[in-house]
Order: sequence, then C-alpha cells, then structure tokens
Amino acid sequence: MLYFFMNVFGLSVGVAGVLLLIGRVFDAIGAPIMGILVDHTHSKYGKSRPWFLWGALPFAIFVWLLFTTPDISNTAKIIYAGVMYILADFSYTAMSTPITSVLPNLTTNTDDRMQANSIRLVF
Repeated sequence: MLYFFMNVFGLSVGVAGVLLLIGRVFDAIGAPIMGILVDHTHSKYGKSRPWFLWGALPFAIFVWLLFTTPDISNTAKIIYAGVMYILADFSYTAMSTPITSVLPNLTTNTDDRMQANSIRLVF
C-alpha cells in the first residue's frame, strides 16, 4: 500500500504513512468488534458463513475503488485514499475473521488446522 500510495497515487511518504497508521488503528477497533459479531450470529448457515458470503462483494468493490486513481485535487486524494483504505480494511476483516473462526470446527488435529490456515493465506 505504501508503494501504491506514493508512486502511483502520488501522495507524500508522510501522508501515506499516516494513512496506513490510521488504518491500523481502525483495524485494532474493528477486528474485535467483528469477532463479537461473529460470536453472536445465529443463522441457518451458521455463525461464520453469512459474514464471508456477505462480505465478498463489498470487499471486491472497495478494493477496486482503493486501487482506482481518480484525477482529483491533492486534499481530495488524501481523503479518498484514507476512506477507501479503511473501508477495504473493514470489509477484509469482515471476511477474514469468520473464515479464520471456521478452522477450529474443521478438525481437531493441530497440524491439519495449521495446514488449512496456510492454504487460506496463500489463496
């Protein structure tokens, strides 16, 4: 993201770094909230499946918008990049947290869980 924000989007290194820091702060708040939401979800599809099914389309849209480079003023670029980065991060968290929470339900074997998580991260 730092490379993209600086070399493609045209933001300064300081602004790009601050945007990434702000994104991490929002992620520190959003990830536990997402975990609580998954734990309190009760649907006919289970606790996790609705979240990564519902999160796929918003994630695709926000990532596409994140890597879109509109021709706007520098201040608008900073706001656009910050908002899209946070929305893409929230939508990623909304998908990755439930997918990760499914792993312990797949198998009780620790090695199998670690292999499944590695495959998840690769793909």
